[in-house]
Amino acid sequence: MKQFKKSVLASLIIAATVTIVGCDGDANNDTPNIDNTNATSTRAATDKPNVIVVFLDDAGFADITANGGKYETPSIDKLAIEGANFSSFYTSSPVCSPSRAGLITGRLGQRTGMYGFTAGVLFEESPEGLPQSEVTIPEMLRDNGYDTIMLGKWHLGIGADKFEHTPNHHGFNEWYGIPTSHDMFWTDPNNSSANVYRLMLSGQQQEAQELMAKRSFLMANPDTGYGTEGSWSVPVYHSFADGQGGFDDNIVGIMDQPNFTKDMTNRAVDYIAENKDKPFFMYVAYHQSHVPMIATEDFAGKTDSAYGDIMLETDYSVGRIMDQLEAQGIDENTIVILSSDNGPWLLWEQQGAAGNAYPYSDGKWSTWEGGVSVPGLVRWPGQISPGKTDAMMSTLDVLPTLATLTGSDLPDVELDGFDVSETLLYGVESARTFMPYYYTGEMQAYRSGDWKVHFIISDLSGKKTVLETPRLVNVKTDPSEQTDLAEKFPLILEQVVAESTAYHDSFGVWKTPLFDVGVPGTGL
Repeated sequence: MKQFKKSVLASLIIAATVTIVGCDGDANNDTPNIDNTNATSTRAATDKPNVIVVFLDDAGFADITANGGKYETPSIDKLAIEGANFSSFYTSSPVCSPSRAGLITGRLGQRTGMYGFTAGVLFEESPEGLPQSEVTIPEMLRDNGYDTIMLGKWHLGIGADKFEHTPNHHGFNEWYGIPTSHDMFWTDPNNSSANVYRLMLSGQQQEAQELMAKRSFLMANPDTGYGTEGSWSVPVYHSFADGQGGFDDNIVGIMDQPNFTKDMTNRAVDYIAENKDKPFFMYVAYHQSHVPMIATEDFAGKTDSAYGDIMLETDYSVGRIMDQLEAQGIDENTIVILSSDNGPWLLWEQQGAAGNAYPYSDGKWSTWEGGVSVPGLVRWPGQISPGKTDAMMSTLDVLPTLATLTGSDLPDVELDGFDVSETLLYGVESARTFMPYYYTGEMQAYRSGDWKVHFIISDLSGKKTVLETPRLVNVKTDPSEQTDLAEKFPLILEQVVAESTAYHDSFGVWKTPLFDVGVPGTGL
């Protein structure tokens, strides 16, 4: 039995709803399911708030206009203007699977096993996944009377039987989505990442390079930036759980990549209409801003790049969800959180298939700020003061913060997230004053206040350089981290290094790295 402890700030509960994107519907119909004769909810304003978490994929800090982005994102900008817009909002990892695990559990990979020394993420062949012992946001909220639904990308493992670790086994009553990134489950299995590993480990470097070049062309055409349709056969799940240990696990078809975002959004708006009179948690994990870029006919070619087209469609989709909340009369009783799993995958920048992390340096796979400092928007009308904030927050903080805002019991485990509800509600200093940057089982950097120390530098190719002398930067005055201040401020360097060492040592023995299980050459 998973254990919970009472929220220490339950008295802060105010009428609010947190919205997460996801619902059933016709993939070719953009019309929300709105009953115009009785559109508004009958719930009282003091009822438990709904919660919606919209999680983008490989989206950079400057991929929204409100943060200086190139492409117009009016719906997401509305969230930024009407809610808190964080300039220091961190993921728990610069890559997908460990980042998503940190969001949903409030815990780092060394506690959960959701990391790898060799494999940075879980693959379609991975036999492991998020352990059943972990308590998740949907489990916490479901135990407090919430209905829970997930729409979209999971990427926290499915298990050898294809179902053991799926979302329904971690607190979601319903899941319609895909198990991994949509650049996995190649139609030709010879193109798989596991095959690349096998070739490299067997010394067949030329064959591995040729295969990677072939994969790259299919994922992002050099001329258009778009992926090649038909190259992947990603399974679509539509599964259910009754909250009492009963599961209805189903694989219902193959992903229709051009129309899947529309399909997810249709299901989200329908779900909101059907569940407006009870508290719900919706987790909408859009996949589309990750290569391969494949847009619907309505958006393809609308901008000067494939990525720009995708951002237009993503923004339009978020807008449909927000419009439905207002139409159903639950807009002010819903908390909406929007963020991304990591920074932009700049490996695809030249093809026009990557986002923008400006003013931060680098992106995905890196612990420079561009890899882990992402859009962070939290909207709750009438409760959260709108505007930009330089307070620090992390996806790790979402679980404990929602426990307070919804009056839910915290899981009785050691959390790595902080409750930042008072920062959101009253503008006080954030409970998060530091941020560790872990990647592939190592602390590569550490931030304390405005100061950040780099120990290891990772680049886009996956190469790691261990620094002989740690690099010290001030991320407030130098967000692009250009100037090393280690020699100028040796005492500050010493203090931050000592703080990071104490923090790292506090974990004791780490859990087995589940991402490496079954990966050739790891022995796990």
